[in-house]
Amino acid sequence: WDRSTVKLDKLVFIDHKDPDHAFDAYRKGEIDIVTNSDFKPLALKLMAPYKDFRQTTHGALNFYEVNVAAAPYNDRRVREALALSINRDQIVDAELRGSAEPALRFLPLARKSDAALSFNADRAKQLMELAGFPNGEGFPKIRLVVNRNDLQQRIARSVAKTWKQHLNVETELIVKDNSELTAVRKSGDFDLIRRGVVLPSADET
Repeated sequence: WDRSTVKLDKLVFIDHKDPDHAFDAYRKGEIDIVTNSDFKPLALKLMAPYKDFRQTTHGALNFYEVNVAAAPYNDRRVREALALSINRDQIVDAELRGSAEPALRFLPLARKSDAALSFNADRAKQLMELAGFPNGEGFPKIRLVVNRNDLQQRIARSVAKTWKQHLNVETELIVKDNSELTAVRKSGDFDLIRRGVVLPSADET
């Protein structure tokens, strides 16, 4: 609106240590815009009535990469069992309070004809038994590497809980700084590792 008369001399980007401090600075008039902050769902609800509040879709995908070079993860049945026993809808509701969508297809290359990756604990148990681990017997403790982010750790604990509940397998949560994740991935010293990709657009194409 009225862009022909709006002139900006400069933009100053200010890094705040957490969303609460950033929002407090905005309310005090110290900064004009707060963006790219991981606000809690309750904070988003409180901000929604403000006229200058905008919420847009963020094109990003979080997933766990499996070390397929190491047994027993080189067995497709094991990988499929781990994937099918994760209740993504439940995680989104409980941990993300509906602020994200469960990734049920492989973006951005999913076709509409591809079946959605749905929660199926019975099939997961069957696959583990076919792979030689009935009721999780003899399955090694899963080493799951995640970054030092409270939300990602909560999600990882939730995933570990479902693996224990449905497959009777234990998980060791290994927390690393972001700067260490690349080195860990290259070394192959993991069973599963948290990965994330930010897409240039929310449009899959």
